[in-house]
Amino acid sequence: MPSDKGKRLKMRYLMQIKTRPPTFFLFVNNKNLVSDNFEQFIRNSIIKEFGFVGVPIRILLRDNKL
Repeated sequence: MPSDKGKRLKMRYLMQIKTRPPTFFLFVNNKNLVSDNFEQFIRNSIIKEFGFVGVPIRILLRDNKL
């Protein structure tokens, strides 16, 4: 998991909120720790696991700070 200055990213859960296009909420402890590369890794993992090949996927980050 990515980290910055001793703070580690903790992924709480992933929830699909829309189907067209597939949109997911990724709940984390601190969204500033999520780099573009890690977000792309998550996106590619979802595509591979659930067969969304050729489908645009949106990922929205949400953290504990409201």
